[in-house]
Amino acid sequence: MQLWVNRTLEHMIAAKDYNCTGLYAIHWRTGVTSPAISAMAEHSWNSSLVSHDYWVDWAAALFGPGDNSIAIADLFSSIESFNLPQPANWITGPGTLAPGNCGPASAYDFVDTLVRLRAGVVGVPELAEFDYWMNQFLYMQAINSFQVCAILLRIRHY
Repeated sequence: MQLWVNRTLEHMIAAKDYNCTGLYAIHWRTGVTSPAISAMAEHSWNSSLVSHDYWVDWAAALFGPGDNSIAIADLFSSIESFNLPQPANWITGPGTLAPGNCGPASAYDFVDTLVRLRAGVVGVPELAEFDYWMNQFLYMQAINSFQVCAILLRIRHY
């Protein structure tokens, strides 16, 4: 998962400071990187765009307007970039994963919050989009749980 909206916006500002006149959006995957790429496009038209404002617009567009989408935006804003746990690293290509920063289960409390926010999402396309993101995080949480269990099992064998 690469939720790098704020990093992308910071890099765009730095590029402008270096007098760059264009940027390449190079990426391998599309779904999980789409917020950063979308923010890059939006920032090209609105140079005052900040990360949290992007997430608010993004959540309203995908999950419907209202307090629930603001709560979703707040959650995404709080976990993006270096705040997002990385239980696995994609190293040499598709299917090649290496252990990431295996952490405590509490690092994934945001997933439980997101699952609870699902009840406020109305509409078939909105639920489908929400479920995509929710399942990405549930998968990350499961990887972390598996790694923690595997580490504990190895320790018990010594």
